[in-house]
Amino acid sequence: MLYLDDCIHLMDMYSDQTQRKIQLYYAANYLFEQGKSHPVVINMLSKYEPDVRLLTEMADQAMEDKWRKIFNETQRLFSEGKTYGEVVDEVRHMESDEEILHFICNSWYRVKTLYIDHLIDAPTNITEGIEGVAFCSIGVCAVFYFDAFLLSKIVWVGGLLTSLVTWLYGLQKRSIKGLKKIIEEDYAQLANLR
Repeated sequence: MLYLDDCIHLMDMYSDQTQRKIQLYYAANYLFEQGKSHPVVINMLSKYEPDVRLLTEMADQAMEDKWRKIFNETQRLFSEGKTYGEVVDEVRHMESDEEILHFICNSWYRVKTLYIDHLIDAPTNITEGIEGVAFCSIGVCAVFYFDAFLLSKIVWVGGLLTSLVTWLYGLQKRSIKGLKKIIEEDYAQLANLR
């Protein structure tokens, strides 16, 4: 199962140079979305990146949303049932940097895995939560009606609360708007999933 920590540490498996490229690309992309011009983006990011050639390259790619095009193609190829290796081979002509290429393909693969995990787990959590709430509600009523020991009351109330949390967790997983947005619009938001 993929959690937020896995998403945040996605970049740890890439070289420092690739991590800098990813950060610059996302920063430039964000600034372009805010309506900044190419020269302004370069000027703003030059405070953080001394390599102007690298900065300009990443800003150029972000301006034309190059990675989005690769991501979309990766998404299309995976939907056709191609393996990871086949997808990488088919999109290789779109990006010369092998690590960036793998970063983009891995991003889609992780998003899809998380999406499937949510689709499968949500109904189970909801069902188990509702069953637990029903069962524990009866137990809580019984221990209070028969004035049972304090420990019994604590155990039954604890079970009820745990069941409620499981049910709410399932409901939260079922509302996968954040994943749908990533899949359909903005893969750069993968690290922001909760």
